[in-house]
Amino acid sequence: MASNLIPDDVVFSTCKPAQREKTCRYLCMGSEGFECHKKTELKAQLDERVAMNSMVAQGDNCEGR
Repeated sequence: MASNLIPDDVVFSTCKPAQREKTCRYLCMGSEGFECHKKTELKAQLDERVAMNSMVAQGDNCEGR
């Protein structure tokens, strides 16, 4: 199990999938379920895309996993 997998209850209460700009920008779907990429090498790319307004998910909803 990957350490950045997110339990379903946290996904829906904190990460807020399908809630457009409220959705956490670091929420990604992996092969085993939802993953948090706030503390990975993808963070900088996701932050850059938000700064350029090139993605819908704009949230920064927790401290990360």
